[in-house]
Amino acid sequence: MERIIILGRGESLKRIDELPNDIDTVILVNEWWPCKYGKSYGDDSMLENFLKDKKIILACTPCIDIGNLSLFEKKFNVIEKYMNVFKSGKRRVSKPKKDWKHFPCTTQKIFNDIYDKLGIIYGSLFMACILAHCHYKSKHIYIIGLDFYEKDYYLNQNYNYEQEKSESEKIKKNAVRFFKELDCQFYIYTLANFECDNENVFLK
Repeated sequence: MERIIILGRGESLKRIDELPNDIDTVILVNEWWPCKYGKSYGDDSMLENFLKDKKIILACTPCIDIGNLSLFEKKFNVIEKYMNVFKSGKRRVSKPKKDWKHFPCTTQKIFNDIYDKLGIIYGSLFMACILAHCHYKSKHIYIIGLDFYEKDYYLNQNYNYEQEKSESEKIKKNAVRFFKELDCQFYIYTLANFECDNENVFLK
């Protein structure tokens, strides 16, 4: 897949109509279905319209609530489901939930290399970038819904994100270094005050 879209859940999703309309595959990060943390993104009319003709890959943390996932799968074309853990190794080793896959082994080396350099990789969206580039061979990755906790979620979430909000600047700095490590182009649609002079990052 030469081009792929990654959707986080931040407020910048309201700019989703600015994305190229000829990319047919998206990676969704964490819960987009009805869950205990808040409203269903998949039931929002704007997002539903965007996703209805797309091939969808799910990339999620193991602690997600999948109780109502089947409602989402009945509505949309979910082609793969990954949890951002590995089958073996020294980091992020865990068993995925039933019917979900481990992150592919093709992603593990670059994950370890980046982790060794940065000391940490913040969040599922950055894991989705590794999946897109290393497994799906994407050279152009379009990201929206990544607002570094500087802006609120697009839909209200019943979860305390105060810790993440307090680390917003740290996450931004980590992101700049992270994007530099992947040999692909990033097009980032964000509402955050985010600056990045990497040659492979284009802020929209």
